[in-house]
Amino acid sequence: MSDINIIPHNEKDCKIQPLYSEAANIFNAASQKPTCPEHSAYMNKKGLAIEDMPEARFGTYYDTPSLLIPIKSLNGNILSIQYIYEDKDSKTQKRFLKDADKSGGFLALDPLEDANTIYVAEGYATAVSLKKLRAAFPSSKTLE
Repeated sequence: MSDINIIPHNEKDCKIQPLYSEAANIFNAASQKPTCPEHSAYMNKKGLAIEDMPEARFGTYYDTPSLLIPIKSLNGNILSIQYIYEDKDSKTQKRFLKDADKSGGFLALDPLEDANTIYVAEGYATAVSLKKLRAAFPSSKTLE
């Protein structure tokens, strides 16, 4: 995956351009594969494999190994990052990049251009599971 260019998604965003750049820099510097067992804790808990999550990266949230999920604008630019990690009590925690504007942000797991139906899920693991479930069933188009 190549680095992602950052462009404000509207004029008001020129004021927070440095946060977009910070989000992209953090995300692009993160590993594409888990580098320690803690990186896999959330994936294992949700029954997901690295192959199921091509958009995810692996890094840290204040020195805690974390799954990094990009939050993007409609044109594909990174607005923020969601950090998902297990705390010392093995409870899943989810945090966003401090002060970054995530309004209007989302992560499409499939191209939206030709989509007839868009499934919306609240969480990343739910969206990935839904994508896997959908792929497991054959679909067809009927003719009159």
